[in-house]
Amino acid sequence: MKYDGPGLFVNAIASGSSRGATLYKVEPAQFDLPSVLEIGLSYRVSADEHNSVDIGGTFQNNNYAYDEYRVGFEYGYDQMLFLRGGYLMGAASTDARPQIFQDFTVGAGVNIKGSPEISFDYAYVPVKFFNNNHVISVRVGF
Repeated sequence: MKYDGPGLFVNAIASGSSRGATLYKVEPAQFDLPSVLEIGLSYRVSADEHNSVDIGGTFQNNNYAYDEYRVGFEYGYDQMLFLRGGYLMGAASTDARPQIFQDFTVGAGVNIKGSPEISFDYAYVPVKFFNNNHVISVRVGF
């Protein structure tokens, strides 16, 4: 991408010139636009009416970062209790663009059916900078 248009003209006096002020065009630098391509696939396996397993994966390509491959699973019991896990695979970084998220994530969730319906979710996310993250969410629905 490269900017252009009448806003790039400036009124200036050239150094070492006896000519007065005139319009000069500032030439901007060119740069690439960021782009991201993400492809994902998931599949649910139901063992019986109470037990199910969701398996999923994604591939992410970003022109300003490394390619990433993510896989995850969720085990559900009776649509009430959930255990989750995930893994991130990507190129190890050695330059100015470090990989922030590390390896694996784990979590659990509980859905309490009724009126109101209440959900509790927890996730542990190891992060290279800022220590590790513990994410807790509560959702109430009527």
